[in-house]
Amino acid sequence: MGSSLTYLMHIRLGLAALAISAGLIAAAACGGKEEATATVAPKAPAATPTAAPAATATAQPTATQPAATKPAAPAGFRGTVTMAVPAGAIGTVSGITSRSAGSQPPGTGEYLFVMGDDGSPMNPWLAAGWSVDNYGTKATIKIRQGVKINSPVELRGQYPDGFGEYEASDFVWWLNEMNPFVNPNSKHGSGPNYANVFGKATAIDKYTFEVELRSPIYAFVPLTEFGIGGSSNLPEVGKVFDKLGEQTMLKYYVGTGPYVMGKWVTNERGEVEAVPHWADGSVYSAGRVQKFIYVAAPELTSRIAMLKGGQADIAEVDFKLVEDLEKQGLKFLRTMPGETGYVGSSVLFHGNLWEAKHGLTGEELKVWEEPPLQEDWPWIGCGFPDKCKYQDVNNPPGMSDMEQARIVRWGLSYAIDRDAINRSLHNNRGTPIYTEYMGVAYPGWDEKRVTTKAQLDKAHEAFCKDCPTYNIASPLQDEKWPWKIPFDPKKAEQLLDLAGYPKKADGTRFAITLNIYPCEVGEVCLAWADAVSALWTNIGIKTSLLREDYGTVIHPRIRLRDQIFPTIKNGEVHSNDWPLDFWMPPTDTSLSRPGWGPFEDTYLVRNHLKIRGSKDKAERVQLHFDAVDWMNYWHLYAGIGQIPKGVMVNPKRIESWVGRRAHYQNLPPPNANPAVIKLVAGQ
Repeated sequence: MGSSLTYLMHIRLGLAALAISAGLIAAAACGGKEEATATVAPKAPAATPTAAPAATATAQPTATQPAATKPAAPAGFRGTVTMAVPAGAIGTVSGITSRSAGSQPPGTGEYLFVMGDDGSPMNPWLAAGWSVDNYGTKATIKIRQGVKINSPVELRGQYPDGFGEYEASDFVWWLNEMNPFVNPNSKHGSGPNYANVFGKATAIDKYTFEVELRSPIYAFVPLTEFGIGGSSNLPEVGKVFDKLGEQTMLKYYVGTGPYVMGKWVTNERGEVEAVPHWADGSVYSAGRVQKFIYVAAPELTSRIAMLKGGQADIAEVDFKLVEDLEKQGLKFLRTMPGETGYVGSSVLFHGNLWEAKHGLTGEELKVWEEPPLQEDWPWIGCGFPDKCKYQDVNNPPGMSDMEQARIVRWGLSYAIDRDAINRSLHNNRGTPIYTEYMGVAYPGWDEKRVTTKAQLDKAHEAFCKDCPTYNIASPLQDEKWPWKIPFDPKKAEQLLDLAGYPKKADGTRFAITLNIYPCEVGEVCLAWADAVSALWTNIGIKTSLLREDYGTVIHPRIRLRDQIFPTIKNGEVHSNDWPLDFWMPPTDTSLSRPGWGPFEDTYLVRNHLKIRGSKDKAERVQLHFDAVDWMNYWHLYAGIGQIPKGVMVNPKRIESWVGRRAHYQNLPPPNANPAVIKLVAGQ
């Protein structure tokens, strides 16, 4: 333990020096600021109608359709706010993401549903209400009336009045266009997640559409800002495609949000400008920020210097620098209401592919032919020993490859000193986490809870006797596997010895490569990797760090199920705002094929389908706990930590930037919403 803490303290001292030196670096002027006096009301939309997701035999909407909304004349938008962001944050814009990958400028689009004050992610926003038929096979959704489709700044000359009113047919066009189940040519990044849920959508009238459900669903549909089911995408607009054509629409995102796209230069600068909006005067202040600008500043030191010098009002910085920067006069703002909103990351043990058939279509997958199962990796278990290509010769007598790999993963997890990482790199502003599906500040968290094999056997008995993870013999049959995992290097070494990996003459057990990049928690993720590497080395694991670009290298391998090395990042349940009766992510199963997925398991497929097909909230909650226990036992995620979602600001200009509760509300496009920025009085 001494050596690992010493290593972390060296990191800490280096960070302080970096923060001090940052203030000495001059930043290029990247856009000034105009005088502003905006104030906003950063609350969830209390005035919007409440949806009733209970099934109805006629599938008629259960919420009352509001009258056509005509917002009061705005008092005037004021001021400019500039945000300095890392390289890659200002992506190429695309208005047809089914045909070309691209960004959606902040504040320019809207979701059908958002998370309300009551914690429901199905609170109507651009929608007015929804319902599901008695069989869970069709959802009917009403669209809010009187919502205007706005022109981007560069198209105002041609379309000064925008593109008319948003209608059901506009949403139906997008839903069918990007859903590969309906449109096999779709290249939409989240298309497989939508295809997992939706069949064809059809407009019923001007403000109503229906969409087929591929398996019974009653409580939620993935058309919400919260990102249920791994999907959190702004819709594109059918009539805009009809008017502009594909080539023009590929260059502009057009939506109904409180801002419109202005000048946009990929990897350099992006601007959005305020327009009147139906929520002005209620959720949004009429005097909100007039212009919001992203400026690319790849170097962390440059972003810090821009904040200090006044060239930026807001910046993304490495979380490990927050305390030192606050001592220098800057301020860290949490961007979620109250004390909610953490983002966490874990070690993901890819390659554990345990499904013979696709969970929805029944297609043969032949996972034993995938690259991860061509060689006997210590952390990967083969669920099909008669079909996997390698000869499994290093298991202790009577121990299957599945159990050997599970014990290895637990050994590696016990070796992570999460408290020291939180203390040294987060200044105790974050918390440890231990797996991806549950953690500190999550609904249902119980630090005294343990998982036993008997619990899993009971859950498997209900609907998964044929799962590769059912009835696996274990030398630790009565072991109690804790939810709150202590740092215990002695226990880690005992487990690795038990799994058949004792130390060799050179003091090592086996080698492992850890794939790294600045993950969802930011550049502090790289410091986490250094710490984990040192801790694993201490117990005899020869650990190498391989830094690669996520978008162009790591992500495609995960999508193709070719990833072998563990990565530090998060999966889907990386937020403590995940409701307790939500289904678990399809991305941990074959249901997300051909999209992103780190591993696959039959039990998680059936648990997922059963939760989303249940009308009984208590049953959904119990199934949620079953999935948490399953993931804890098999330990495909070894959690590291979580930090508050937030940004660094100049406190002389920015008072707050509190968005709605949302799983993906971490302030990159498309989730950032400039409409809820509150400026300091007098600015």
